[in-house]
This record gives sequence, C-alpha cells and structure tokens, in this order.
Amino acid sequence: MIILISIPYLFHKEAESPSNLKPIENLKQSFSSLKESLKHIFKDRNSLLFFIGWFFLVDAANTTILFMVPVIEGAVGVTNSTITYIIILTGILLSIVFGFITGHVLKRLGPKKTFLISGIAWMLAIIFTIFAGWQYKIEQLDPLWFLIHEFPWWLMFFGAFFIGIGFRSIWIIGRQFIMVLAPPSKLAQYNGFQKIAGRVSAIVSPLIFAGMMLLGATFTTVNHSFRLALGSLLLFFIIGEVLIAFIKDPFKRYMKGERAPYYGI
Repeated sequence: MIILISIPYLFHKEAESPSNLKPIENLKQSFSSLKESLKHIFKDRNSLLFFIGWFFLVDAANTTILFMVPVIEGAVGVTNSTITYIIILTGILLSIVFGFITGHVLKRLGPKKTFLISGIAWMLAIIFTIFAGWQYKIEQLDPLWFLIHEFPWWLMFFGAFFIGIGFRSIWIIGRQFIMVLAPPSKLAQYNGFQKIAGRVSAIVSPLIFAGMMLLGATFTTVNHSFRLALGSLLLFFIIGEVLIAFIKDPFKRYMKGERAPYYGI
C-alpha cells in the first residue's frame, strides 16, 4: 500500500524555493522563526493549554491502542483469538463511521466541545475495559454474598464502541484546533509542534504503562496489573480534559473569517 500510494509522487513537480539564502543563513532564519513561534505559544494561553492537553490526551490514546490486544487477553481474560479480533474490528469499523459524524459535530460545536466529547468517550472506553472480566471474591458469610462476583467479559464490546468514537475523532479535532489557534503564517510550525508532542508521548506512554504494570505485579495478579495501568491512562485523559476545558474557544470568530491572534481572549 505504501508503494502504491507513493507512485503519484514520482510524477510530482516540486516547487522550487524562492529563497536565495545560503544554507547557514536559511538555518539561522528557521531558528529565528521557531523562537518567535515558541514565544507566541507561551504568550497565548489557549495555544499553550491545547499543546499540553493534547500531549496528555494523545499519550493515553496511543497507549490504549498499542496495548489493546494484551489488555483484552491479559486483563479481560478473552482466550479465544477470534473474539479478540472481532472486538478490535468492531472498534475499527465504528471509528470509520464516527469519523464522518465527527466532521458534522465539529462544524456545529467547534473543536473544543467536540474534543471534550471525544475525551469522555475515551474515558468511558477505559472504564468499561477496566471492569470487563473483573473477578472478585465474596465470602458466603458476607451479607452481600448473593451479588454478582464477576463482571462479564463482553463489557469489552462497550469499550470497543467508545474507542470507535474517540479513535478517529481525536486526530480530526486536533488538526482543526490547530487551524483555529495558529496564526496563518505559523500554521506549519504549529502542526510540527503537534506532531512532536505526539512523538514524545509515543515514547513516554509505554514507559508509564509498563511501569504501572511492574508496580502492580509486586502486590497483585497480572490481570489486575493491567487494570492499574489502565487507571493511569484514565488519569491522563482526565488531566487532558481539564486543560482543554479551560481553553476559550475562538471557533465562532474563526468561522466569521477572523484569524489568530484573537484579541480579547
């Protein structure tokens, strides 16, 4: 697929850079522009909140996807590989459907509210996954002995449903947020910062997840270690949601044709 998609670029005529600067001068100019963009981000409360919130949200989202199969088998207790694939396929198909829905919601509500909805979907996905297949003991002498002592594994399908909502939408909304918050001349650099935050989180998140697994293994079983690690991801989603909630969304002004910087917010 990568080779097929690359073929059109063999016939693409690349535009020449209009700059006649020498490489060292071009490099100095790039660093100067980068420094200016960083100053703007730190001065703009909304941009700063977005990038920090984006780090926490995409950090948790990437890790959830990365460890989905081990979680389904190790924590939920699904031993049939066919069921595992069905759960994952359910999430993927729903993500395609909700990708189109996200576009319509985004146009009506703006990136902030849509982002918050996506974050809530991710948190519900984590909660359902934590409880799916959870077994606990109740002694016969306990007055509540008649209550259920095992949550059904099929709760994981609800987790897949909410992952389907959040999986595609978080990156769609993130790109639109950049379009709204970035000054037109800094759009490419803002996209670069967003990508850097995503790459850093792709390194940090597996370390945190593995660390929580190791910590849990010292005093509980493996499947509960997975749940402890998922709990840390839930905390990351909560932090990201809180940060995004404090953004003063300029979406209405953006839709009227105004572009960043938005004075007065």
